[in-house]
Amino acid sequence: MDDDEVAEESVIRSFLAQKYLTHREGDHLFLAKRFTAAKEAYLREAHKIVGASFTLPAMSGGKYGLHCDVYVKLNENPFELANLQGCCLGMAKCLLQENDIELALAWCEEISSLHRCTYYRSQYPLHDWRNWTLDVPEMTFLKSAGLCLASDIFASLGNSATAATRRWVANSTTVSLTAEHHTPALKSLLDMGLMIKLLESRHPDPQATLTGRVTVPALQARGSWTRLHIKNAGGFTEGRQNFSSFIWRSCLYITGGRKSERGPYYRDIWTLDLNKLDAWRQLPDYPVPAPTTGLFLGWNMVLYNNVALLFTGRPTIDVFDLETETWSSFHATYNPTSADTAAGVLHSWPYPG
Repeated sequence: MDDDEVAEESVIRSFLAQKYLTHREGDHLFLAKRFTAAKEAYLREAHKIVGASFTLPAMSGGKYGLHCDVYVKLNENPFELANLQGCCLGMAKCLLQENDIELALAWCEEISSLHRCTYYRSQYPLHDWRNWTLDVPEMTFLKSAGLCLASDIFASLGNSATAATRRWVANSTTVSLTAEHHTPALKSLLDMGLMIKLLESRHPDPQATLTGRVTVPALQARGSWTRLHIKNAGGFTEGRQNFSSFIWRSCLYITGGRKSERGPYYRDIWTLDLNKLDAWRQLPDYPVPAPTTGLFLGWNMVLYNNVALLFTGRPTIDVFDLETETWSSFHATYNPTSADTAAGVLHSWPYPG
């Protein structure tokens, strides 16, 4: 694309932004602290886009699901979609000013829902862990603003883990975008220093319980921490992340995971009797080698009767018998439906790799 084409595209973007981004009327009212009038303006503009009978926010009612046909159709006009995101962000900010925390979070989530529906614009099916966005900088900013606002709200509630996650997603999903998306406003919003501070925190931080207060009973529960002292030291003593865990017959089980991103990586399994708290006891290691399964990170073990089923994404399901403390496995089968095939499932198994 030469300089003339870039200039022409910039003019087109500017024209479309002025035509469609009518949520800015609500923004002016918000800045004037006229929150009721601002909400009326945002809702009026939003319903012009989705229709008067459409329930907003859609996610909170659970009526439309993650694949919302109304939102998917908006992919035909990305600036109209961005306008709706702007209305959602404005509603969230107004509700936060009115201390309606729960509904403010619902409107923040609506922005993410709109973004997820852009995935259906792709020519090929996309897994939800793949980053994808339309080339509209305004949408990038609004999606990030919704995530950062939600992060701030969760932090105020003492939910530091979700606060860190929201801000991490806002940062990580914009890194590979072109320079046009990285506006000064976006860079200021993302605040790398704040993200690092959140990531360095413990989730939750035991010290936070000393000063934490329940301010939104509908979203918070008063809890407390108690340190469990093991009678006999040794065994499972190092901290680890990305492990699987479950409780069976008052015994805690920890398996797999890693010490850090640099390793070491684990394929062991340990148990602790929570009634006795006598000592960690090591059980037989997971016997399937890493070249076959990949690293034992973030897998789920599901209790069924007296066994723990381990799902690795392979057709083979590994089984740990909790009574005999032995490993076994069985082979699962799968027949894709026409809907699975249309969604991008290839061959006879839903998980790639």
